Amino acid sequence: MKRIILLVLVVAFSLVVAASAQAGGGGVESPIVIDNVPQIVGIAAGMAPDYQGSKDYKFVGAPFFKYTFWNERYVSLIGTELNVNMVDHPWLRAGLSVNYVPGRGSSVENVVIKDMKKIDDTVEVGGFVGAEWIDPVNSRHRLSASLDYLHDVANVSNGYTITLAGRWWYPVATPVDITIGASTTWADDNYMQTYFGVTPENVGTSGLPFFDAHKGIRDVSLIPGVVVHLSREWHVAAGFRYQYLCNDAKESPVVKEEGNANQWIAGLGVAYVW
Repeated sequence: MKRIILLVLVVAFSLVVAASAQAGGGGVESPIVIDNVPQIVGIAAGMAPDYQGSKDYKFVGAPFFKYTFWNERYVSLIGTELNVNMVDHPWLRAGLSVNYVPGRGSSVENVVIKDMKKIDDTVEVGGFVGAEWIDPVNSRHRLSASLDYLHDVANVSNGYTITLAGRWWYPVATPVDITIGASTTWADDNYMQTYFGVTPENVGTSGLPFFDAHKGIRDVSLIPGVVVHLSREWHVAAGFRYQYLCNDAKESPVVKEEGNANQWIAGLGVAYVW
């Protein structure tokens, strides 16, 4: 049976709902995982924060696909992040990443954050490297780890993030797999000041106290989910991502006074493979 190992949640960065997801991007561990199938296309929908650190939630949707070529090489789109694996190897993955990041502006629900200076949409470019262990007895049991680097190239923050992530998959029944992932992201001064700092330049008429946000661990995340294989071609999944903002991200008035350090994303998805 052709199978899919994926966790489909709603991504923070949505192509479907403009500026509906967490402004900031920068290596947020993707709640969509595509693996172990050569070709796949699907869509996910659910609820996500209005922006990174928001206490308000809204409906979002996200497309995804994966196309494999030249043996192990592939290109995949997960929400707004495009990855190209350039290594033909049974367990090593490495390549390029491009991520579109919606801004934070007048469309946000919070009236105080809306009065701050707008953060424009941007594009992040970088790369990733990863490794995967597959159980030789049952290939549906596997572990993976990855390191991802993304840098703003559109002159919005001029900052970068580094994300370390790991995932585990296990079949609990013939048609059902469970999966859980964990990640943490480190961000530099430029990134943190842009998305979590409050300065004379960006405070606008919000009335928030000034705050300098410095480099450090931005967040830690836990991402459990379940995948049900309906047939050889059709698969559905459900799950959530819990993200806890740390250090200056948590202490920022944007989060501490007007938002919440506990961030949740939950949703459902459907995929077709061939």
